[in-house]
Amino acid sequence: MDGFVELHFIVGVDSKPYEISVQDPTNPRSELSAIKAIRKFVFEPANFEGVPLDAGQTFRMNYAMHGGVPARPLFRKPYQDLLKAVNEQDPERARSHLNRMLDIEIHNNAEYFLVHFSRFLFAEAWGTREEQLDALTHAMRQMKFDNNVKQEVYENSLLKLFVLQTELKDFSGALQPFETIKESNMPEEKMLNPFAPLTRTKHLRPKCELHLYPQRLGG
Repeated sequence: MDGFVELHFIVGVDSKPYEISVQDPTNPRSELSAIKAIRKFVFEPANFEGVPLDAGQTFRMNYAMHGGVPARPLFRKPYQDLLKAVNEQDPERARSHLNRMLDIEIHNNAEYFLVHFSRFLFAEAWGTREEQLDALTHAMRQMKFDNNVKQEVYENSLLKLFVLQTELKDFSGALQPFETIKESNMPEEKMLNPFAPLTRTKHLRPKCELHLYPQRLGG
């Protein structure tokens, strides 16, 4: 099993974390282990004009077997079926396949990505922009750390995330994608045309035979 946990807490002047909360773990069973581990950490406290003070902190904790763990077939099959249903504009069939994935406990990062990227593809076809943003935000949490996701797919998803955030006036959230895009080697024509549909391409590297169908941001 592999995955990640995002923790939010306050670092006190004694360098110890408190008021620890867990956001969006890959697997709920990892929550207690993550909290137990973070309590053993020592942090540099914030200060203002040389005076230490308590301050909020966000921390991502990754755990993985060497080389990562692929998604199980019970996730890969409904994902492929969902892509086909989306491409054929069949919302009832797509929803059925998405629900199959949502009913299964996630065991690793690859499964986390597939579930939330599937949510995004469904929302892009039939949902609201708010639903698209929520799903893509979750998918991007893992995508940017996943070496199995192809660079083209990461770049297109990053552009889509930025456009959704600006359209929905989430300007503070859009700052990080903006900085990442600005510092990237992304082709200028891609940055100038974020609405261009993707060509059909494999979104994961060869060890996982899954495909990304052409999509257009915003439906």
